[in-house]
Amino acid sequence: MLECYLDDSGTHDGSQVVVWGGVAGHSHWMDELDKVWKARLAQPCDGKPPINKFHSFDLECGLGEFQGYSEGARDLTRRNFRQAILDSGVTVVAYGISIKDWDQLVRQGHGQSDFTAEQGVFGKAIFELAKAAKAENEALGLIFDRGRDTPELRKVIMPTVLTAEFEARHLSYTFAPVASLCALQAADLVAHEAYMAFNQLPTNPKAIPRPHALRLFEDAFGGQARWMGRTEIKDTVRRIRRAHKRKEKAAKKGRGA
Repeated sequence: MLECYLDDSGTHDGSQVVVWGGVAGHSHWMDELDKVWKARLAQPCDGKPPINKFHSFDLECGLGEFQGYSEGARDLTRRNFRQAILDSGVTVVAYGISIKDWDQLVRQGHGQSDFTAEQGVFGKAIFELAKAAKAENEALGLIFDRGRDTPELRKVIMPTVLTAEFEARHLSYTFAPVASLCALQAADLVAHEAYMAFNQLPTNPKAIPRPHALRLFEDAFGGQARWMGRTEIKDTVRRIRRAHKRKEKAAKKGRGA
């Protein structure tokens, strides 16, 4: 089974972009991630006491268990946890979207006012993971941050899996608390780093990600960071429409048989 742990970033009010990202791999890689992550929780940084859980925003701002960390200690701690992901051998994936472009092209341009940018990029992440699982002839297990367990996101899951032509009987999914799973804490780090990189793109399309993001996505096995701006959103809309037309055609053919 291909296991995928996904978390969000940029879902706060006023954000320009929203991201869903995380870690993916088979169970033995996830077991390794759990082992190295717990070891790093026990020693987040030289001279610092153990912590209960990793949280990127708290680390970025020196809050919670990272209160009192110097800027240098926070930077080293982020590098340490990033290296735990790389050492485990899991894949890192992230998908970000321009909220403004989505709203203009989809919610206003196509009259789908109730379909948010977060739903769009959440679906994109699921679609790509389902395609990858299908290509490897694997079952797919999706574990999401329970903090984003909403009816709006849940209703995206099955239609997206079917659009990817992945058999629903090979899919399992759940929403779990980040604090209880090391892999979801790792997903938090991945989503945050992707958000910091993608957040520059609406105003500076040529912006260079900070070194943490570059090392994370370049050094991880098969790392992917996919951005959905105007061009990518238009392509996604066309793909969804083609898929719907194929389904309608197949349904009509079935009724006529």
